[in-house]
Amino acid sequence: MQLGTQFLEPVSSTEAIIEVFWNSAYNAATRWSLHTQAGDARLAAEWDRVVLHWKPRAPGATVTLQRPYDLDVSGYRRLLFRLRTNAGISISGCAVVDGKAFPIANSVLGTVSTQELAGDFHGSRLEQVKVVFTAQAAAAQEFELRWVMVDRPGISWK
Repeated sequence: MQLGTQFLEPVSSTEAIIEVFWNSAYNAATRWSLHTQAGDARLAAEWDRVVLHWKPRAPGATVTLQRPYDLDVSGYRRLLFRLRTNAGISISGCAVVDGKAFPIANSVLGTVSTQELAGDFHGSRLEQVKVVFTAQAAAAQEFELRWVMVDRPGISWK
């Protein structure tokens, strides 16, 4: 695995990691972009995660986290995005594969624990991952980003 590049690193016979946020040496925060509507947001790399700090100015405000890819995901059928959020938000997101958007979350409520967003896809070339957070109130938020993986049918190590 080379630092600062895209990668697909198998971690079991059915799973491969495509983004690590827990190791600051991989500079994940530099590959993701933020787009805010009615608020301020920033990404901060810490030694074991990337933190998204967000101050929405009104209920219904959004912040979009996205990253372009050009990654061969042939044989894989599901994308998983692991993060830790808070209550008071909803989360939607998609993976774009071969030009088609596949949902990984649709208005999932945030919790005060680790969450795993997951959705099936079909195709061979991952082009983008996008996650949209929507505020239910104008309250400061902080989310921990952990990893993004792809998996395929089979017997996993879990």
